Parts: sequence; structure tokens; C-alpha cells
Amino acid sequence: MRHYSISEVESLTGLSAHVLRVWERRYAFLKAKRTETNIRYYTDSQLAKLLNVSILLDRGMKISQIAKLTDKEIGATVLDNQTNADLSQNDTIKLLTSATLKLDEFAISTLLEKAINSKGILKTVLELIYPFLHHIGLLWTSGNAMPAQEHFVSALIIQKLHAAIDKLPQVSSNEDAFVLLLLEEEEHELGLLLSWFLLRKNGIKVYYLGQKVPMENLETVLKISGAKNVFTFFVLEPKGHVLKSLVRCKKKFDVKIFYAGRKAAGLNEVSTHLELPSDLIKMIENQKK
Repeated sequence: MRHYSISEVESLTGLSAHVLRVWERRYAFLKAKRTETNIRYYTDSQLAKLLNVSILLDRGMKISQIAKLTDKEIGATVLDNQTNADLSQNDTIKLLTSATLKLDEFAISTLLEKAINSKGILKTVLELIYPFLHHIGLLWTSGNAMPAQEHFVSALIIQKLHAAIDKLPQVSSNEDAFVLLLLEEEEHELGLLLSWFLLRKNGIKVYYLGQKVPMENLETVLKISGAKNVFTFFVLEPKGHVLKSLVRCKKKFDVKIFYAGRKAAGLNEVSTHLELPSDLIKMIENQKK
């Protein structure tokens, strides 16, 4: 069982710490746990419940009504709203967060498929998946989400991206081709897959190398393919020899280096850092001019 501080619950649910304390005094349906040193915390099941309560409040229900419902009834009411109403982005993110905590594959897949069918994969990624991952970033970076939960939801999103990529036509032209890869210890592939989708959708050829690629493999691919663009992500602090190798590749093969994620001071003068998916889209548009 994981523990969540009141500030983390506040960030994830949108319910203020003051409101949570008032509810605890007034209603019997939720009471924070306390550590041996009397610090308040919430369990994963309590967080999931508060996410559901927040959604019902957004749909117009009063807390006095919700407090009379059992946990099962609260869940059923949320499910009924999910089925019969157009949920806001904020509520959909809360549902995804709750489903991730509970490893509920059916709920996650249903929410993603509904969004994809309504908006298409690109808008779903930009307007739902990216904000969702950003929303739970506090949870993961603070160490309160299990790695299993992160891998679980990432794997489901990756499935959707692979399916979308497979539906796109192959690109034969090598002009402006990109090599996409994660170097050495990097393994968070979601951003790289999104980049693959965006590039291929815009008719740009991609050489996709995947995760934890040794630098010598990048040099081999650049030599054989003649690609003039390299794109990577840094979640971890990049090591000095990795940065030096990228600079060497730029000089040796006359390529442009693009990267996202953590900023790397060693690449400031020789690369372009993309902070948001929108920056990637602008970069692609500039490539096509």
C-alpha cells in the first residue's frame, strides 16, 4: 500500500487541503491515516475514491449527496457518467489516474479508445495523454507510484501508438530522414514513439532504433542511411561521454541534433531542445518548408 501526502492528493484531485480537512470532520466516509509522527496521509484506495468524488462534484452532485453513497455506489455513479456523458478533459485525466492506481486495463483502454475514436490519435496524445502524464508526474517523481503502475499504463499507451503508426503509409523518400533513438540507459519510449508517428504522418522517413542504443550503433546507422537528423530524449542526466559522442556525430556526419526532456548543457551550442510536443510539430513544419 502506498502513502500520499495531503499536498499530493490536492494536486491530483483538485480538492484543496482545507476542503479535505472539513470533509474529514463533517463526514464519516473519508478519514486520512496518520503516521507515527502524526503526519496525515492517504492510501491508494482513498486517493482513487477522492478522484471519483471530484468527478461527481464536477458533474454537479453535492458532497452531502455523495457522502451518503457507498464506495461501490460512488464507482457505479462515475461509471454511469462516463458511459452517458461527454467527460471533460480534466475528469478523463482523473479517471485515467484512478485506473492507473488500480491497474485497471479495461478502464484505461476504454477511455483511450473513446478519445481516439472521437479526436483521432494525434489530438488524443496532445490533448489527453500528454497532459495526463504531466498530471501524474508529481506522483511518480516523488516516488509514490509503483514502477509497475508506470510501466503498466505506459505499455497500454505504447500499444495505441504502435497501432496508429502501423496504419500510416510507408515513406520511401530519404530526404530529411530522421534517426530516432534512446541512448544507453534511457528507456522511456512514449515521447519517441509520438515523434515517430508525427514524422511519418508528415511524410518524413524514420529510422527507429528504440531504447538503450549504444553510440556506435548510431554512427553505423548514420553512415549507412545518410540521414541528416537525429532525435532523442533524456529523462536521466546524460553522461559526459554520451554528449561528447553526439557532438562528434554532428561534426562527422553533418547532422542536426534535436532532443527533448532534460536539458543538457553540453549540447547547447550544437543542438535544438524541444520542450513540448507543439515544439516538435513546429520543427516538422520547418523541415518541410
